[in-house]
Amino acid sequence: MDLDALVGWSERNRERLNAAEIAVTLSETSPRDKPSRTLSLSSPRLEADVMVWITGECDVVIGHVASGDTDVVHHEFASDDELFAALEAICDRFGADAQAS
Repeated sequence: MDLDALVGWSERNRERLNAAEIAVTLSETSPRDKPSRTLSLSSPRLEADVMVWITGECDVVIGHVASGDTDVVHHEFASDDELFAALEAICDRFGADAQAS
């Protein structure tokens, strides 16, 4: 997994996400044996951390601000396209949550 792909996705989508009132932050690459980066998304109703490792492993934690409930999902991606599809699904969830209010 190319961690720079996460950087590119974040840069390409930052304006769209900010327009939807979703703040985007991206961590620096961790200096470990198994490097990773974390993309964080934040809105008034949801918070998400998407932790991606160079091995293709990915943990997604989505928290509901009002209730404090969290959803955790683990993925094993074989390609950047699989990661991008998961990121879009997370963005859709932010949009669906905002529409539900």
